[in-house]
Amino acid sequence: MDRSLQSIHPLLVHRPNDWEYLVTLAEKLQLHVQDVPLDSLESGFCHGDLHGGNAHIDQDKTLTFFDFDCCGLGWRAYDIAVFRWDARLRGKEQERWKAFLPGYREERELSTTDIQAVPYFVAIRQLWLMGLHTSNGQDWGFGWMNDRYFDQAITFFRAWETEFLTGKLSV
Repeated sequence: MDRSLQSIHPLLVHRPNDWEYLVTLAEKLQLHVQDVPLDSLESGFCHGDLHGGNAHIDQDKTLTFFDFDCCGLGWRAYDIAVFRWDARLRGKEQERWKAFLPGYREERELSTTDIQAVPYFVAIRQLWLMGLHTSNGQDWGFGWMNDRYFDQAITFFRAWETEFLTGKLSV
């Protein structure tokens, strides 16, 4: 989170309120994640970027995942959080998450701690992605990381925070 914030900061200098909000949110996230017994989270081989844009379903319903540049050993809670993050971005979180999680658990059981960590990893994923974008701006360009980009990100975080940090945590 710290590296992401460092690379985001120069692009939010003209939006000091949003910058302060991101810093405060990251601090809250760190406090909540510190309460998660990370050593009890299941770890293993993970895709790292497990979302619909990196999957294809054939006519015969064969599912193929691709784009393994983020794969490696990691927490499974983070891996499935990427799926939930993507569904949230697409406005399909409720329906997709309710179908995905039981299906996933048919193949691999997850502890309550793993499931409870997922929402935190959703927000961390969004912050990481912003950091990835901003840190690669010299190669990918900065023009598309405009006020609209940051408006959408801040809206995402505020809605997420309202649901997961100010109310009852819904897993």
